[in-house]
Amino acid sequence: MGGGVVGGKVAGAYSQGRAAARMAGQLLAGAALATLPVITSETRFVFHYPALQRWSIDRRALPPNSAIIDEPVTLWTQHRALLLGVLAAFVVLVAIIIVLMVVDAGRRARRVDLANVVDAARAGRSPRE
Repeated sequence: MGGGVVGGKVAGAYSQGRAAARMAGQLLAGAALATLPVITSETRFVFHYPALQRWSIDRRALPPNSAIIDEPVTLWTQHRALLLGVLAAFVVLVAIIIVLMVVDAGRRARRVDLANVVDAARAGRSPRE
């Protein structure tokens, strides 16, 4: 495809090759040519991404199960699992940081309370005063 063609219904070379190989096998096995049926190839809709962009054709307007060729690969589609793993690791690390901040704030509060108790004891008064 290319040369400005947007796309259309295309016969696949793979399915044509398989059908031709099957027919050749039947001929080599001794079948008469007249007995072989006429086979129509499987077709599918194929569209050229740059042409779709050039003509502003939305992919929702295409027939269902259409193939789009020469579509640029995005970072997300190429490395989805890796990006999800990095995101999950980031979320876990942020959660650990939050837990550590809460634990440290409690430790600091207990340290201040302990310092007050020690100061009160040195001054000879009750720490509750």
